[in-house]
Amino acid sequence: GVIKELSSEIVKIKVREIKKIQGGKIPISWQILFPEKSLNLIITPINVNSFMNTIVPYWEGPVKVRGSYRGVGYLEMTGYIK
Repeated sequence: GVIKELSSEIVKIKVREIKKIQGGKIPISWQILFPEKSLNLIITPINVNSFMNTIVPYWEGPVKVRGSYRGVGYLEMTGYIK
């Protein structure tokens, strides 16, 4: 596959929803825009309670995509809780 770096002019990512967990703030929903392509995606978690309080705290779980396209995916995030 081809790897291409995307600049902030090509893709815009906006946090739509933040969940407060253990004193930290974790973004759990986003809007991803590609203005040149008229592409607008909304990413939301299927289960908002997907935080795992392990040695390395993280959020992981299935997400759904709606907007210009519909679909599903899987998201893992670390580094929001210390």
